[in-house]
Amino acid sequence: MKALPEAVQRAFPCAPDRLSERPWWRRQGPGLGWVRLDGNKVDAPTPSYMEFADGVRPLPHPGYRAGQVWADDVGRSVVCASERGTFLSSAAADPLSLDAAGYRYLMADPACPHLAPWVPATPKKTK
Repeated sequence: MKALPEAVQRAFPCAPDRLSERPWWRRQGPGLGWVRLDGNKVDAPTPSYMEFADGVRPLPHPGYRAGQVWADDVGRSVVCASERGTFLSSAAADPLSLDAAGYRYLMADPACPHLAPWVPATPKKTK
């Protein structure tokens, strides 16, 4: 999973117990280490270790539900309109695809708050 872009971090500030660029990691408490949304725990990770862990075992796509808030690379956001991953825009007559429009970062999910925030996996490098 890639780090959350800085523009998205500014648009959606995270809680103090979260790592800004990887807010799906939460500090458990003083001296207790960190836990990821899926329950994966580590004692004293560095940001590079979190990046490694997210790359080895990325969180699965959370699915689409109406009411979710998705952001693009520059921090703009839209609300998902359906389980098909679409949103409504005043500039288009028909619903638009979140993926096609570049809204790749799930920032809030009222129905399943434990699934957000979420980002897509980092593309694998080819040699």
